[in-house]
Amino acid sequence: ENEERTRKLNQYREMLLADGIDPNELINTLTDTRTAAKGKRSVRPAKYGYTDEKGESRTWTGQGRTPAVIKKALEEQGKKLDDFLL
Repeated sequence: ENEERTRKLNQYREMLLADGIDPNELINTLTDTRTAAKGKRSVRPAKYGYTDEKGESRTWTGQGRTPAVIKKALEEQGKKLDDFLL
């Protein structure tokens, strides 16, 4: 399998050279077209406050999964999300 791979790589290299293309030029075009890595997002400030099952005061930014306590209050107690605003 390794010999097959080496044989194919040499074959591709020779094809590039026959067409007047430097193999390094091909490699450079592949690496130059990469997109820049996304940076980390800034931390969002907490938007909602609630008390969890253990009685501890917690906050939630509004991003991601809704905390179970808030979800339960919205569904079962008919509260609105605005009721939890800080």
